[in-house]
Amino acid sequence: MTGAPNSIRVDLVLVPADEGRRRTPFSGAGVLRPGQVITMHEDRTVAGTAVVLDSHSRADLRRP
Repeated sequence: MTGAPNSIRVDLVLVPADEGRRRTPFSGAGVLRPGQVITMHEDRTVAGTAVVLDSHSRADLRRP
């Protein structure tokens, strides 16, 4: 296993709703460390809707 001690490796696979059998690998893989949170939101583009994942520390989320 790679990464920092007490870390979680995250590998994601996105499956388009209209193509249930086709799997599209997510282009990024990362390490989620203790105290970090992943947020997911839609990013509407000309081509359609993309899913965007952002990683933040919990301290960043408490700032105004």
